[in-house]
Amino acid sequence: MLKTERKLGKKIESYLKKNCSSEPDAVSARALSARFGIKERDLRNYIHDLRQKGCPVCSSCKGYWYSTNPEDIKKTLKTLIGWKKGLDEAVKALRRVAKDNRCGGNEV
Repeated sequence: MLKTERKLGKKIESYLKKNCSSEPDAVSARALSARFGIKERDLRNYIHDLRQKGCPVCSSCKGYWYSTNPEDIKKTLKTLIGWKKGLDEAVKALRRVAKDNRCGGNEV
């Protein structure tokens, strides 16, 4: 990650920590990406990077917020685990299709 990208990640973290500390204060991806002048997809990547570094960025259909509330974190974890399970199932299914079609599905 470039130095300017790290700075923007820290700015996003700081903004959430200061302004969005609970789900009722959550900010939508659209609003947050507009605030920082980036695409929503890039914002999701920054959020992902922050979470990988241990930053407690929570999310729901209302948006993103910074929380140290264990219940918020558990709720976000449950959502992320559900997404992972769905992705794992999609990978398995595509590997079966690739293997059946001799596309080298086990190589990925």
